[in-house]
Amino acid sequence: MHLAGCRPARRAFQTALGNPETVQRARLGAVLRSIGAAPAWPQLDPTIGYERFRQAVRPSTYADLEPELERQRREGVPRLGPSGGRWQPTSGSTSHRKWIPYPAPFLAELNAAAGAWMADLAQMAPAAFQGRHYWSLSWLPTEQREKGGDPDDLNLLPAWKRLALGSAMAVPAAVANLETSGESLLATAAWLAARRDLALMSVWSPTFGLSLLQTLADHRDALAEGLRTGRWPWGPGPREPGAGDRLKAWNGSLDPAFFAELWPRLAVVSAWEEGASAHHARRLRGLLPHARFQGKGLWATEGVVTIPFRDRHPLALTGHFLEFRCLATGRIVPSWELEPDQEVQPLLSTSAGLLRYGLDDRLKVTAFLDRTPCLTFLGRIGGTDMVGEKLDETAVARVLDGLERSSGVRCLTLFAVQGEPCGYALLGEGGEEGLLRGAELEAELGRFHHYRLARELNQLAPAEVWVVPDARPILARLAAVRGQGEGEAKSARLEAWPVSLERLPVEARVSE
Repeated sequence: MHLAGCRPARRAFQTALGNPETVQRARLGAVLRSIGAAPAWPQLDPTIGYERFRQAVRPSTYADLEPELERQRREGVPRLGPSGGRWQPTSGSTSHRKWIPYPAPFLAELNAAAGAWMADLAQMAPAAFQGRHYWSLSWLPTEQREKGGDPDDLNLLPAWKRLALGSAMAVPAAVANLETSGESLLATAAWLAARRDLALMSVWSPTFGLSLLQTLADHRDALAEGLRTGRWPWGPGPREPGAGDRLKAWNGSLDPAFFAELWPRLAVVSAWEEGASAHHARRLRGLLPHARFQGKGLWATEGVVTIPFRDRHPLALTGHFLEFRCLATGRIVPSWELEPDQEVQPLLSTSAGLLRYGLDDRLKVTAFLDRTPCLTFLGRIGGTDMVGEKLDETAVARVLDGLERSSGVRCLTLFAVQGEPCGYALLGEGGEEGLLRGAELEAELGRFHHYRLARELNQLAPAEVWVVPDARPILARLAAVRGQGEGEAKSARLEAWPVSLERLPVEARVSE
């Protein structure tokens, strides 16, 4: 069983909690040995030590490293770090897509964090490992599937772990390669409905879990017929007449009793539960109350910062080297110098060659586990991420500038909007000569990788546009909701604080 291979990672992590400085200094040396004599970092020696390291290397962003990353991806030669392995796409602020390398040493860092997490979860909820698992990881949007991307995250693991985990998966990896995201979603729902022995369901955004449950309800008749006959429009699929009968008899209401009958052995549901995901996590937990709910740590495409462990979210000390920028003072400190209640931005140094790389996340130090800080995710810095869409203020500003030039509408602010599902709405000023529709905004936002995928999976509602002759009353109302004064009734180009449509004048909503 693959858990046996995870137990050493848990023991190492448990020991690391009591001495974060020693462990993290050793991780820095290991990272520098992994990148070797990479041309982008010629001045670094593995024995340099943290104090000289921070003097020699400036904090970086994707824009800083993009020329070297693109050359490494194009030519297949080391530039920032080891070559070889998979490249993973994500959204970026300087381009519509950025690519992160996943060489073998970097995968070992991820596996150290994942192994500690899994072995700890097995101790707390052993029933989760006595049935099948569903893991929703790196789905690709429909357009990108045509380019031969690799959406199977099992390929990130060592061969022995792929073999062990593959036999326990509730949904075959091939489902992620179907023609469209909608087809993949329907096929995933079919396989999950057929798995009465489902024991663990892991999704990143709880809205994706909610979308799966709603897909079961909306397509229950077609799913029931396919489960009875084993015939599916996309090709091979499950045949489980008993599951088909259960769906056929269901009235489609999202009832916890039905899901408990469908998945009686479901022991753990794992999803984001902090920041903008908190409301959706409560709803998902309410629909699956017979399972233990575990909130995820902070795991980005570029690396992992915290993991769930002993009901906390401590720093993933045994993975990458971690630093933090204090958002109040701008000072950068190593992990062992974090203090209670600090709000910080993480900087990663990894064996992928990303050194002192800043993630656009706002975290708060909320507790300590032994001597290791535990952090809570508060939200994005200069961006929004309600369901995993990762919109960045700089990129959104360029979108709004382009729409303003083409439509004649003064595009003020893109708002995150509460709802089921949540979504985005643009507030603009203009008269009859200005014309801008939601479809145009949707097309521009759809150029961003994660936004497009969230829309294809029904995690986000279509974008809306509100155009009014004078936006000041609306901005003043929103400022009042936030407890701001009239003089503060201004907004950035991307407003991360989700608003409710009920808070706005009806006449402002012109999404047709």
